[in-house]
Amino acid sequence: MLFSGVAYAGTLGTAVTAGESTSGIGQTYNWNYSYNGQTINRTVTEYFIPLSAAESGTFGVNGKGLTSDSGSGYGYEDDTKTALFMNLYFNLSTEPLAPIATDANIEFFFDDLDLIPGNDPDGFHESITFKYWDSGDVNVAGDGEFKLPPSLIPNNPPYDPSAENASQLTSAPFTGSTYGEDAGDRDPRIWNLDLAALGLIGELNDSAAELNGFWIQLGFDSKYVYTRDYYYPDGTLKYAAGDPRTGHNTAEYISATLHVSAVPLPSSVWLFGTALLGFIGFSRRTRI
Repeated sequence: MLFSGVAYAGTLGTAVTAGESTSGIGQTYNWNYSYNGQTINRTVTEYFIPLSAAESGTFGVNGKGLTSDSGSGYGYEDDTKTALFMNLYFNLSTEPLAPIATDANIEFFFDDLDLIPGNDPDGFHESITFKYWDSGDVNVAGDGEFKLPPSLIPNNPPYDPSAENASQLTSAPFTGSTYGEDAGDRDPRIWNLDLAALGLIGELNDSAAELNGFWIQLGFDSKYVYTRDYYYPDGTLKYAAGDPRTGHNTAEYISATLHVSAVPLPSSVWLFGTALLGFIGFSRRTRI
């Protein structure tokens, strides 16, 4: 029979350059925040969301996302473009998921993520998309790819909880909290992404069994615009609200922790289970 479910300690995500990569990239820091008697401690990765097409790419690849740049934004209103991809790897080689995870969520911590209405400065906007790594046939090099989850995050892509759709913050599969000194300051953000609600528990189990890890990809876009009309001294219009504005981006910080609940089997099942999983894995990876 099955034992009762067990919740394991969280696994911190590491920024990597590609799916199935396990080598970390970027600079990490210990981040501490205190507000109204609450203390938040996280190990965070520093990154920059590019404002120019020339600096767009994958975090850590050819230096993308590691330093500040300038521009008016990239990809925010074009689903075919992305300013910065960030791949995160969760090492499950030491997590006792066997035989299966029954529930899981990823806790995201963001600092200085400029989603409306917490954007600072005014007119600077960012958005997020989410994908998971599907390894495909693990015996075929290059067969894997990042995919959108079976059940989409609301408004993905892009995910931008503006004043008009702020209810997304509390609707499944995203729930979370924001902290700040006033209503306009929405940093930091702590969000929990429900992998079961996204239909990804099976993918998590497959990835853990075959690759000892789980990979996700966040896509960030940016836009910087004027928020009001500006005029020349003679009264003619110089810049209209919504016109592109050039600026420099600042550092942002992220931490992602995978929390898993699993149902372990008694030791008597292991020998049978090992053989059975071999057949299941063979069947799954040879399906046409």
